[in-house]
Amino acid sequence: MSYCHLTTSERTKIEVLKGLGYSCRAIARNLNRSHTTIHVK
Repeated sequence: MSYCHLTTSERTKIEVLKGLGYSCRAIARNLNRSHTTIHVK
């Protein structure tokens, strides 16, 4: 199983998109990541 940390840029995007009311799944689609990765952060 491959594991990759989120970049600082991705973490910033997550914070901004969550602040705008995006769901974890919508953010995950935007970043091309698993929704569980976003949910944990």
